Amino acid sequence: MSAEPRIEIVTYRAGLREAFERLNRVWLEGHSLLEQADIDCLLDPETHVLATGGEVFFAMDQGEVLGTCAAIRVPPSTVELAKLAVSPGARGRGSRSPERASPGGPASGRPSARSRRGPFDTRAFADLGCFGGVPRRYMA
Repeated sequence: MSAEPRIEIVTYRAGLREAFERLNRVWLEGHSLLEQADIDCLLDPETHVLATGGEVFFAMDQGEVLGTCAAIRVPPSTVELAKLAVSPGARGRGSRSPERASPGGPASGRPSARSRRGPFDTRAFADLGCFGGVPRRYMA
């Protein structure tokens, strides 16, 4: 029986750019969604995410990148979560699904975030340990 994974969340460094591109390409191409804007972002996250005040996060298990997510700063005070991808081998490990999470936001006292599809509760991601060590400035 294998040991329980110990997920560590790290921020972008140049050595992880290839994993950011690869994981997102697998998902986007698999759903026929890859567009030029995606390619630009995946090839140059320093310009398209970091330079605008955003961050790219990686979920790591013993040096292996399991997933990634970009927090793109959208002025004046919104962070868009984009480019969320999980390695096919890391999917289905029994994490809590977002659709089972209850609404978050200021009134609930729980952190929330926005995507292009609207607000969602970040507790589902927190259940994975995704916000352990994530700077508070990236959470609403």
